Amino acid sequence: MKISADCLGIVLSLLISNAMADTVSGTVIDSASGRKLSRVKVGTDDKHFAWTDSTGRFVFNSDGNVGLGNRKGATGKSIAWISGGASVQIPVGAGDFRIQVRNIAGKLVRGYLPEQLVVGSKISLPELPMGIYLLSIQGPDGTMAQRTLLIRGPSHLVLTETTESGKSALGKSARSQAALSLKFTKPTYYPSEKTYAGNQENVVVALREDFSPTRHDYLTAAEWQCNGNDCENKQKMYLVRGGKVAWTYTEPLPCEYDDAWMLSDGSIVMSLRYGARKIKGVLDTATAWHISENIQTQGEIHVTQPLGLDKVFVLVNEGNRNTGLFINTQTGDTLKKINIPSGNAGFHGNGRHARITRDGTLMVAHFDLNKVSEYDTATMKEIWSYPGHAWSAVKLRNGNLLISGDGGGWVREINRATKNIDWEINLKDLPNVQVGQYVQGVQRLSNGNTIINNHKGNPSILEVSPDRKLVWSVSNALIPNSSTVQVLGEEGIPEKPGDLLR
Repeated sequence: MKISADCLGIVLSLLISNAMADTVSGTVIDSASGRKLSRVKVGTDDKHFAWTDSTGRFVFNSDGNVGLGNRKGATGKSIAWISGGASVQIPVGAGDFRIQVRNIAGKLVRGYLPEQLVVGSKISLPELPMGIYLLSIQGPDGTMAQRTLLIRGPSHLVLTETTESGKSALGKSARSQAALSLKFTKPTYYPSEKTYAGNQENVVVALREDFSPTRHDYLTAAEWQCNGNDCENKQKMYLVRGGKVAWTYTEPLPCEYDDAWMLSDGSIVMSLRYGARKIKGVLDTATAWHISENIQTQGEIHVTQPLGLDKVFVLVNEGNRNTGLFINTQTGDTLKKINIPSGNAGFHGNGRHARITRDGTLMVAHFDLNKVSEYDTATMKEIWSYPGHAWSAVKLRNGNLLISGDGGGWVREINRATKNIDWEINLKDLPNVQVGQYVQGVQRLSNGNTIINNHKGNPSILEVSPDRKLVWSVSNALIPNSSTVQVLGEEGIPEKPGDLLR
């Protein structure tokens, strides 16, 4: 599908809030725990939604965020650049397109591919400083529209639909359509369809189970996708969108995937056991950066974490020691090297999961030392530890640790202050779950649920609610094995440590 030059004509309209507009407001309550849920997506459908704030409260504005039902005549898509309370609307037609954001010096600061943007997408850009930027929208036939935009504060990019009149269905003109009617129909977070008309207060939307394959889009990869006795060659990474495999990447060399990250610019960083790699993206899989296994001595790499768009943290298991490397992926230069305590468990048995946290510390799940430790990266002094064998360890926003039990089949949230278990689940207690060989990757979603990688089990990916109910899963018929997964619908910047709790 191509975008014509006419479709790329630029039309500007300011979306200005009307203080007298009808509103719908309320809080989102978890039906299992009764607590208010923060950072939960609430809305009429994929195209009209808002996020709850830190108190669980949301507000829809009829001339800004609420769909009014009469949406006939939608003919294309629009990019809305929202900054400082106002928006600039740029219709771009109905085809696939790419978006680039450059600063005044012409340097690319953000890039987005078609598979990263669906109607309703909202991409926050809080880290961009105030200034003038150039937004470029390029069609597959090479045609391009450009607009100079002023960043005046916290900004984001939204993809909406355009109507026959060329105005946004989310814009000011929506007030002239049907009376306000808000329907919660999206299956991810909402119960059966329910309609609220007119002004509403204290709307309660209950979290529920949803096993539809479209609940999450995600990137996943695994160790040991075996073909007979060959468990290292032709290993695949999968990108799943809309419940279907949209893209696969086959590693040309023998490997095990332990880490896989899709960054905000569409590039992908991965660990390969015998090295680590960054590729440009799903449409261009050319190697942007690569490190081989020879790092002073023979070793293995199971941890590769992005730190911004141009740096990574890599953990190298070197037999009698562990080495942490901070590497610039544009130049290949090692910026910093740290020595990490080791139990001398060999290339394969040392640290298998480590993360630079939002606090700048280093959290390591030590296979070799049978404990989880947090270190000051400046001195490598241990500042916290928890005994026991764990595959992965993730520091949550409340300071607690979410750890997975490897062959033990469990996941636990450890209270940082008391070291007690605040929450725990064992996969063997879940009905209709075939527990795999190991419980590997684990993460906490913004809705309070926990994602678990059930290595060589079925389902291969699980989502569990706080009351220990299985609310979503991925069968190994679709994804045969999973060691790591990145849920792509989560708010946050993947390359910013601690933004995604994985």
